[in-house]
Amino acid sequence: MTPLESIYAEPEKWHVDSHYFIHEDGFRLWVHSGGQFVHVTAGGKLGIIERWRYWQAFKWWRKNAPITAYTS
Repeated sequence: MTPLESIYAEPEKWHVDSHYFIHEDGFRLWVHSGGQFVHVTAGGKLGIIERWRYWQAFKWWRKNAPITAYTS
């Protein structure tokens, strides 16, 4: 399962801190600056379509995530 698919299928395995959207296995996305600036913190680049898809998934996750997924 890709990280993008995991956001929808396993939202409980994700959490957000002040700047990053983080999966429990360590995959991290910078989401602090908005959709145009989403990027993977290690190991790759995202094209404009992938950034948009991850931003849409992050927005969906914010509406559907358990309250315990928010950390400071």
